[in-house]
Amino acid sequence: MNDTKNFDWFLISLVIGISSFGSLIIYSTQIYKNGTDWSNQLIMVVIGSIILLALSNYRYELLLKYHWLIYAITNMMLVAVIFAGETFNGAKSWFNLDGFQFQPS
Repeated sequence: MNDTKNFDWFLISLVIGISSFGSLIIYSTQIYKNGTDWSNQLIMVVIGSIILLALSNYRYELLLKYHWLIYAITNMMLVAVIFAGETFNGAKSWFNLDGFQFQPS
């Protein structure tokens, strides 16, 4: 595991800052419509930031042992979306997993 002094704090804060700014922009478009998309976006920013910090400590070289398996699973998902995917905005490229949309491409 890396210690925190090896983090690129500027890059991490830039990603979190731009994502949070995106939430603010979404909020500004929904201010008069009482929309909740901005809060969903902000929740995803928080979850994504936690995952970012957790995975930045992970040694990616360990994934090289499983690269063919990861490649095969990715390709199977791309084929599966043709048969089991849902259409959004005219493209059949999404999985709907209990309210959570996932696009394998």
